[in-house]
Amino acid sequence: MILAGGSGSTGSSLLQAILNRHANVLAGQETCLFIYPHLFFKWNRYKNYLIRRGVFGVKSTGWSLRNGADLLHEDYGWERAEIEQAIRESATFKDFVFRFFQKPLAQSGASLWVEKTPQNACSFQTFLKEFPQGKVIQTIRNPYDTMASLLARGFNAYEAAGYYVYHTAAATSANASERYFQISYEDLVSQPEDCTARLFRFIGLPFDPSVLKPSEEELANPLKLEGWNHSERGHIAKSSVGRFQKLPEVRRNEIIAALQVFKINPSHQRKYGIRYADCRSLCQTLGYEYQETDPEPFMDQFRAWRRADMHFRTRKLHPTHFLNYPGRLDPQPTIQ
Repeated sequence: MILAGGSGSTGSSLLQAILNRHANVLAGQETCLFIYPHLFFKWNRYKNYLIRRGVFGVKSTGWSLRNGADLLHEDYGWERAEIEQAIRESATFKDFVFRFFQKPLAQSGASLWVEKTPQNACSFQTFLKEFPQGKVIQTIRNPYDTMASLLARGFNAYEAAGYYVYHTAAATSANASERYFQISYEDLVSQPEDCTARLFRFIGLPFDPSVLKPSEEELANPLKLEGWNHSERGHIAKSSVGRFQKLPEVRRNEIIAALQVFKINPSHQRKYGIRYADCRSLCQTLGYEYQETDPEPFMDQFRAWRRADMHFRTRKLHPTHFLNYPGRLDPQPTIQ
């Protein structure tokens, strides 16, 4: 059993496609099943909200605003009435997890399941504690290229910085475990065979080079969200490496400033065991170059976006309302 996650736009969908081509791996569509750490400890309290959506669904506790899980995708073979019964009959969250994946594993003939939802990052440490045989895989990518992709998907710079820093920091905080594996987007697209061979050694399965080649069905049904340069189900390509450098200078400076000033609130760090607070510390740990600029020209806009986000979460009755908000702005001294 394996969780994959990290920040969105770091190559997790490409990773999923590669893994799902292996005969012994079930790597279906995102379920959001594991993005709620409180399910591990308060199953009976929250289980009846698991497959509800909107305001009545179980709510995430990290940066992303998510309600409920997506468990009815055809990859898993469940009907709603069956899921509801399985939820009622499961004494613990662990019981339900084993029951949920047992069915698609039997149908597919696979021996190992991988669940890829980027926000799984928030549950990496809890998952490793509660599932002694489980493993986690974090996808990482140059933060500035990641931000460029997130902005192309419609995020504003403040929102994208929070999304990147929070989920990357939460996932990286599990890196002391021997059951943690890190895979970089840059390595995956530049050295796909070597990179995936290491990955399969980690998960304990023989490496089959054919997993790097998309099937005809995948080529006929591309997976390409708005702002993506290519389908993650297609041929592996390097077109998104260096994406940040292709942006206009003012947009590059906005991204640099947003990553420079966004920090995770200390209360969230303490509560969820997040060891990294900002992009600087993440770059030092992950081996990416950290950049700085004068953030002042962007601060009024960042503050406005932050206020709007706090108000939106509060109106939605989300756990990360204004009294429990996960992010703050901490401008660095102006560069001379």
